[in-house]
Amino acid sequence: PDMNEPASRTADYDLTKTPAQTADELTRSRALSQTGTSQVPLAAGYQLQHRLGEGAYGAVWLAREQKTGKQVAIKFYTHRRGLDWSLLSSEVEKLALLYTSRNIVRLLDVGWQSDPPYLALIHI
Repeated sequence: PDMNEPASRTADYDLTKTPAQTADELTRSRALSQTGTSQVPLAAGYQLQHRLGEGAYGAVWLAREQKTGKQVAIKFYTHRRGLDWSLLSSEVEKLALLYTSRNIVRLLDVGWQSDPPYLALIHI
């Protein structure tokens, strides 16, 4: 999805439903969750503090945005081989659409060109 498209296009999505994993996908997710990454990823403009957790797609780190000093969570997609880019694009689109909700983390930055790609999220 093109993030430059009008918000009216995103209104067609049902934001209350998340695709369910098949049994094979769930098994793979569990296996990936048990595999830790020893390499510390990089995100320009952020100082990583420590890893919060590891999941099926990668790892979440606590970081500080260098320009503002705000504490953020950065979700790195380190397990890129099994990555479904359309699902990740959909996640970005939904987070952008829900930016004004106080009960959902806010999308601050997207590092698709980084290796590994990441989302920077903040909760206000």
